[in-house]
Amino acid sequence: MNASFVIDDGAPGPSPLHCPIHLRSLDGSGKTLDWRGFGPYDIYVSQPGRYEVTVEPLPGFDAVAPIPVDLTRGELRKLSIPLHRGG
Repeated sequence: MNASFVIDDGAPGPSPLHCPIHLRSLDGSGKTLDWRGFGPYDIYVSQPGRYEVTVEPLPGFDAVAPIPVDLTRGELRKLSIPLHRGG
């Protein structure tokens, strides 16, 4: 999966040295294997299926609600995660 943040005011977003995005399998034993990048993030999972995407609390931004995604084998799923200033 390729995940990136979209900031509501167009300003630069967070660029942490770790990946603040986490995936949890909703229908099996899939897990995150690895990630690369500093935004957008390429996140690799052990098997296709339905996952829940969560984002760690980011200073200066409102909390992000969990996002369900379906990942299929051989397809690069792109996900834009909206961030709103606040928090």
